[in-house]
Amino acid sequence: MALLDQRALIRKLDLDVWRAIGTPGQVHAQSASFVVTDDSVLGEVRAADRRQPQRFPSPTGAMIVQGNYLGFLEQLVLRARALGVTDASIPLFFFGTPGDTGLATVRFPHGSDSAIVTIRDRSTELRVNDLGRILSGKNGSSVVSRVKFRAIFPTDSAPAIRCGTANRAARQSLSQPALAAVFAYYKVAAADVAAARALNDETDINACRDMLTLFQIRTEGPAIGQSLFKVGNLYVAIAGIDATQAGVAIVYDDNLEVAHIVSLGTPKAH
Repeated sequence: MALLDQRALIRKLDLDVWRAIGTPGQVHAQSASFVVTDDSVLGEVRAADRRQPQRFPSPTGAMIVQGNYLGFLEQLVLRARALGVTDASIPLFFFGTPGDTGLATVRFPHGSDSAIVTIRDRSTELRVNDLGRILSGKNGSSVVSRVKFRAIFPTDSAPAIRCGTANRAARQSLSQPALAAVFAYYKVAAADVAAARALNDETDINACRDMLTLFQIRTEGPAIGQSLFKVGNLYVAIAGIDATQAGVAIVYDDNLEVAHIVSLGTPKAH
């Protein structure tokens, strides 16, 4: 899971490592969390029997990435769009290395529907949609495409995740203006929002498991539960205390391959 700030920079990255994928002996072996500040990357790598803290210097405005994967390429495109230029240079910090840094360039040669991302002299040509999400791409002779994450990663052996109970305040949050642009893009009508269906364990358990596995909202205080809905052709998770305080909506397209995180409400003054 990657958490972005208002500048479309990844400020926190949580990763899970699996071993022996696709075999009967598949194991959830390791996890890691990294937080990016203006001059450093602070991290912790966790295995079953130990934890290892890490700290590395990082250029100001750096994007944390791992490899030339679609998810990170997409964030570079979103960051370049946020800068409002047709040719952007973005400093990088490479996750899983002893402090390696680099530079990516993002160029929009034919308007908003295409982009070329270059990292270490390796370029990837991409087609993107109006929201900056990658539709397809090409890297040399390799084709870039989306794959449902459950087609690659098995279900974790942790206790089963349940759908929970959708509360009234969360349902009201579906009508907040912040969600209007995403709903409009996916052609979700006001009637769909009004008729949003709360997910339940009997018919939606697999969707609930995937939604809550992909994005688990964490806070410094008590854990925040999520209310899960089907809204038109979308799945939506609402996390927060109530509709008037700071919360978040996670909007998934109907195949759970793409998620949009939308801030909701206004934080309570302290």
